[in-house]
Order: sequence, then structure tokens, then C-alpha cells
Amino acid sequence: MSTADLDDIQRDLGVKLPQEFRDHYETWNGGDPNKSLFRALGPLVRDIEITHFFSFRYNHEFADDPEYTLEGIALEEWAEGEVPTRLLPFAISYDGNYLCLDLHGGQIYYYIRDNDDSSMSKDEYFAQNSVWLAESFEEFLGKLECPDSVPPVDDGDERSEPVESARQQDFSGCSSMVTARQIADVAARLG
Repeated sequence: MSTADLDDIQRDLGVKLPQEFRDHYETWNGGDPNKSLFRALGPLVRDIEITHFFSFRYNHEFADDPEYTLEGIALEEWAEGEVPTRLLPFAISYDGNYLCLDLHGGQIYYYIRDNDDSSMSKDEYFAQNSVWLAESFEEFLGKLECPDSVPPVDDGDERSEPVESARQQDFSGCSSMVTARQIADVAARLG
């Protein structure tokens, strides 16, 4: 995904995306995250497992059909009044609900789509059916975990370590993102 593509998409949607969100999409443009589990925040939200992040403009799995792109989904959901225009659905959970970027402040919300109470105003519906998850997209990504990870058991056995599934996938089938700090640490160890 190029910077020019994202500029066009912002213009088409009439939105301004946070830079951290743009940076992520320039690198990955959706896909299946290897860390796809958001742990419960208490009694209001159970664990959320993400099936995939929607891609902008290019979705080879669906022959770039706009109905299966992030902007196509957003435009349709906004037009039908299914999702408030302040929320940009960027991922979907296994239970069919959206993970959304709040376009007014950059926060991340879990938006529950299956409540059909037509007696509520859109603002009441949003308040009842959305749960705040993180202050920013970067914070949200930092809270994701591998769903098949087993926390270490402190039984005094030094061999107890987390076990991760071999089926994990990175975004868009590419290598995992590596931070500059991780590269520097490896370089230092290699001499």
C-alpha cells in the first residue's frame, strides 16, 4: 500500500487517519495477524480473537472487489447506518463484530453489531454496543497476544516455557515486523 493510495483513500472516505494507522497499513495492508487475541478487560469484554484485518483497496483473495476492502465495508456500513460514521471498522472478530478506529480521537473500540434495538438513537446504540479497548492503534497492537500461547507454569521446572502454535501467520504473509531495537540487539550479539 503506497502513501499515494492512502491519501486517495482518505480523500474518498472524507477522513484523516492517524499516522500510526497509516504506517501500519503502508507496511501490512490488512491480513492475518500472528498476535490476534485481545485479552478481556474485565466483566465488560470477554477475550476477543481477531479473524483478520481488512485491507484497503487491494484484496487479492476477493479479486480486489471493493465490497471486501476496508473502505468498501466502511462506506456500506455507514450508508446503511450499521456503524456510526465516526468509527472505521478495520478488523473483524470470530464472533462477527468489528474492531474500529474512532476517527474523532484515534481510540480503538470493539463494536458489537448484533443488537437490533431500533428504539434507540444512533448515539444510544453506539454507547450501548461499543466498548473502549485502547487509547490508540499502537497501544491496541501492543496488547495483542498469540491465541495459542500457553502462559508459563511456575512449578519450579526450568523447562516450562510458553508454547506457540506452528499455524501462526504474519500480516499479509510477510515476515513479522522487527523493531530497530531488536535489530540492534541481534547485531550486538553477533558482533
